[in-house]
Amino acid sequence: MMERLDDITEADWADIPSFPDWVNDAKPTNFGKTGGEIKLRDYDVISLDRFAVTETDYRPAFAVNAKTNRMLGKR
Repeated sequence: MMERLDDITEADWADIPSFPDWVNDAKPTNFGKTGGEIKLRDYDVISLDRFAVTETDYRPAFAVNAKTNRMLGKR
């Protein structure tokens, strides 16, 4: 059974943590939050060929842009 995750808002985008590069479908609707913690909610589209290598983490572009805008005082 999966835990229930509330939808995130655009204001939450800057707080999305980095995650392994085997996650291929990094879009806002595939993230949710519970208790203030943002988590990936959709593991449907992943690259199993890179599944064993978890050294490379990244943040999706929309999250990086939101964090940059927050740091610059935009939005």
